Amino acid sequence: METAAEISSLLGVKVEVTSLLKELDFGVLDGLTKEEAKKRYPEIVERRRKNKYWFFGHGIESYASVESRCARFLSTVMKDGYGQNIVAVTHAGVVRPMLKLLLSMDFG
Repeated sequence: METAAEISSLLGVKVEVTSLLKELDFGVLDGLTKEEAKKRYPEIVERRRKNKYWFFGHGIESYASVESRCARFLSTVMKDGYGQNIVAVTHAGVVRPMLKLLLSMDFG
């Protein structure tokens, strides 16, 4: 939120918060290093490693779910924000699926 506030201040625009751009939820793995996660939850880490796109459970959000949120955000922006300059401030876990959608999107 600090980054968005700074941009807002510099550009003189208001910040609109949306849950569609919240960071990927890592559930029980949140805040753990890779080593800590492997030690505490070896089965979960291994199952997630094998299929990160679809894996969910234990409070962990799938990449498919994040991509779906990104698609809803983009759809809203394209419909309601057409012709406007929009700055989206988010996290790396959201940027990756957002780029995937944008780079394969037909703007025709």
